[in-house]
Amino acid sequence: MASIAINRQGLKELSHFNVNSQFCQQYGTQAFNFSGEITPQYQQICASFSEVIDDMMADMQALKKEIPVFGTK
Repeated sequence: MASIAINRQGLKELSHFNVNSQFCQQYGTQAFNFSGEITPQYQQICASFSEVIDDMMADMQALKKEIPVFGTK
């Protein structure tokens, strides 16, 4: 019986995605539930949020490549 080896890279990518997801959960309400004057702090939150989303998209692509099922035809 063949065994499935631990995919350390996949686990690393998943961990990175989880950290970014936690950031989104923490700051998402500040970015999307804002009403008032646009301050430098708000602009920084939105800029950081945008960067994290880009990073998460890259994480998802990397994660998908680590799933063996997606590599088969």
